[in-house]
Amino acid sequence: CKLFMNGKIAPPKRDLRFCPEAGILNSTPMGREKSMKARGAIMNDKAKSAKRYSGWRWKWLREGRRFVLLVAAAVLVFRFVIGFSVVDGVSMSPTLQNGDVVIYTRINPAVRRGDVLSLKLTSGEYYVKRAVALAGDVVDLADGVLYVNGQPEAGNYVHGQTFPEDGSVTYPYTVDENCVFVVGDNRGESIDSRFFGAVKLSQVRGVLRLSVGSGGFQGF
Repeated sequence: CKLFMNGKIAPPKRDLRFCPEAGILNSTPMGREKSMKARGAIMNDKAKSAKRYSGWRWKWLREGRRFVLLVAAAVLVFRFVIGFSVVDGVSMSPTLQNGDVVIYTRINPAVRRGDVLSLKLTSGEYYVKRAVALAGDVVDLADGVLYVNGQPEAGNYVHGQTFPEDGSVTYPYTVDENCVFVVGDNRGESIDSRFFGAVKLSQVRGVLRLSVGSGGFQGF
């Protein structure tokens, strides 16, 4: 219906309702209160969304940083602490078999007699051999037996007899300073210090600690 005032049609009273979808705000106190609550709800939703996004982003950054640190640590460990090689041949049989994977430590206080070593010769060839004599030791071969300082080699790892090989080594042989005399456990199938003499300690890549192969795990 229409309202008449002084003979004229009175304009309708403003009664704007709050409509969040349309963004219309009521001019009444109650409407303004509803508007403020609606705005607060919208802002809260936006804040929650931003918080969720920020949390996901920082979680991703933390996980990414952790992954980078793990990779860097692994690189440093394998570069300076441990290494691995694959046995090629039967010169260390029966201790090690062809295809076995060996793990060695690069940081060692000192090489000892009986240690199995990973070596890199000046020729660029890689070997796995056993240390039998250290600096100052005198090595001799007689009747298929290896002697160190006049004592026969002790160890149940020896396979076969130990004879001199054609090379530049003459016996008795004194191991030079900072060197080590190495041989393979399978004496008849090994190219070792009987051919090329003692090797320098700088050519020792590490001391074997573990091997993995067809026979399972083996510690040294």
